[in-house]
Amino acid sequence: MLKVYYNPEHPSDACLIPASRLDGIFMILMGVAMASTNCFSHQKAIVWGNLSRLNNLLIAINISLFFLSGLVAQGYYYTFYSIGFLIVVAISTLIPGPLLSRLWFYVLCLLFELAGLYFLLASVVYWIRSGSQVTGGL
Repeated sequence: MLKVYYNPEHPSDACLIPASRLDGIFMILMGVAMASTNCFSHQKAIVWGNLSRLNNLLIAINISLFFLSGLVAQGYYYTFYSIGFLIVVAISTLIPGPLLSRLWFYVLCLLFELAGLYFLLASVVYWIRSGSQVTGGL
């Protein structure tokens, strides 16, 4: 359930606040739809934390599906593109700086995250369509 934060003194600062972690993950996608930068400044710890957790999960999935199973050795390089985009997001969230409080920087990192997710899903679809067999194991 999302709660509405409303400041009667500044009606333009109204924004949504997550009530649980699942709603917090949903807020990653809503970061693009946040209307005011004041709303983002109230929730930057929530959205950056959720983006960081999603990024770590996607990196772990990417490594366990394609690198440890030996599918990258067969010449498929979309997984490298995916890891590259995800590493850019990881580095940008780890290096503290004044850009972390900017909404445009969050949207840029979110776009890189979505590009990494696209290449990960394209790799999974290629893996399923080509019927690749796993040569190694975890």
